Amino acid sequence: MFEVNADHVNISGFTVKNAKNAAGIYLEATYCNISNCNCSNNHYGVYLENSNSNTMSNNICTNNEYGIHIFNSSDNILSNNNCSNNVWDGFLLLYNSNDNIIENNSALNNEDDGIYLQDSLNNKIRNNNALSNSIGIRLLRCLNSDIESNNVNWNHAGICLSGSSNSKIKSNSISYNSYDYGIQLYKSSDNRIEKNKANNNKGGGIRLFYSSNNTVLKNNASNNSNGIQISYSSDNNIEENTASHNNDFGIHLYSSTNNIIKSNRISNNNHGIYLRDSSDNKIENNNVSTNNEYGFYLDWSSNNNVENNTASNNSDGIYLWYSSDNNVYLNNFINNTDNVYSYASTNIWSSIQLITYQYNDTTFTNHMGNYWDDYIGSDADKDGIGDTSYSINSNNDNYPLMEPFESYVILPPTELRVHNLNTGEDFTTIQAAIDDPDTKDGHTIIVDAGTYYETVDVYKSLTLVGEDKTTTIIDGGGGIGVIGVGDVVYVNVNNVEISGFTIRNSDWHSNYRGIKL
Repeated sequence: MFEVNADHVNISGFTVKNAKNAAGIYLEATYCNISNCNCSNNHYGVYLENSNSNTMSNNICTNNEYGIHIFNSSDNILSNNNCSNNVWDGFLLLYNSNDNIIENNSALNNEDDGIYLQDSLNNKIRNNNALSNSIGIRLLRCLNSDIESNNVNWNHAGICLSGSSNSKIKSNSISYNSYDYGIQLYKSSDNRIEKNKANNNKGGGIRLFYSSNNTVLKNNASNNSNGIQISYSSDNNIEENTASHNNDFGIHLYSSTNNIIKSNRISNNNHGIYLRDSSDNKIENNNVSTNNEYGFYLDWSSNNNVENNTASNNSDGIYLWYSSDNNVYLNNFINNTDNVYSYASTNIWSSIQLITYQYNDTTFTNHMGNYWDDYIGSDADKDGIGDTSYSINSNNDNYPLMEPFESYVILPPTELRVHNLNTGEDFTTIQAAIDDPDTKDGHTIIVDAGTYYETVDVYKSLTLVGEDKTTTIIDGGGGIGVIGVGDVVYVNVNNVEISGFTIRNSDWHSNYRGIKL
């Protein structure tokens, strides 16, 4: 056994074996280099304790209890090592082992984990092969880890994070793991799972379990049992993923709230997007097609928003079972065997607010429902909204679209910055607030900061209050040398109060005023 407790030591080219209750190479030092050694049949192949800034490269650690064990050691580089066929872990980093780089290593056929980190932060795990272990890469209570471009295949489970946060799992290949999920987060938050291929895993592709505020972006989760599963988890973003040819669900939410499921491609699964006991989620801009059963299935789920999705060529486009108070609008239901089925469910099938949109180069304002390719109603006023309702069991879509939602240009809502405190109504201009029939003598009009290009005729006994006199501006459009439209503010009634404005640019040519009483 080598025991090193001096700095700047190089150990290279040895076979170290049969240290049954100790390490083949034990290091408690800094700036050392261990390379091209073969460590076998030891308790630990290599053990670093309280050791920083060391390099370990091109070593083979096989048939030990543990391959390479790092304890309370930081800033080390482990590269091109092979830790295989060990009784427990291939690479084990424990307790304040921070800022280490683990790259281009192989961890094969270890009975426990290929690479295992615990209670450590800021480590980089990249370009490693973790194959045929119990768990390929496992992190417990770790922060700020980078797990990138690893091959994690043929394990019982792929990449597992527990109690770990602020980590990045990117561009890994996680396939053919035989028991559990390719990537699984348990009680882990603020992580980013991006551009991974999680395919052909028996348990599923990606799972979030009791985990919140994570981003799952641009992954491919295909040919698994389930593609992406979210259980007992909230406030996650699941965006731009592909989930196809999974045996059961493309995306499955169970007892989960406030998640965003957006712009995913879900195809050729048994079920597309399935919500069970889940509420207050946003299901937006997904393409859900050619699934054997349902495109969307809401099961005992309420208060979800389902908007701008396309469900095509499924058995059922959308299926609701004891699911109420969901808002379903601006979706396309095309060429499904049944576009919709709803049982014991009462939902809203159009926009709650009025929407301003352009259809055939004409602008309209109306509520907007969904496009149903089997709708047979007419559109006499040519506004793109059917004249009769589309029947949905006990509900109706009262504003069915005549064409897929892509044929409508949704215009941004007009900013309402003028407020009548007495009626609670909002307006785009000061004059509109005054002119409104509900505005009466004695009311107060509050004007948000901004520039209002208008002239104002105050003919009711009102109080007008600007948010701030330097930033709340009424501009009459005149100015020196410019012909405007008269006085900027003209008051012709008693009991008017005006405060908090800059008033400028009356008609200079005709000697008009900022305020005329």
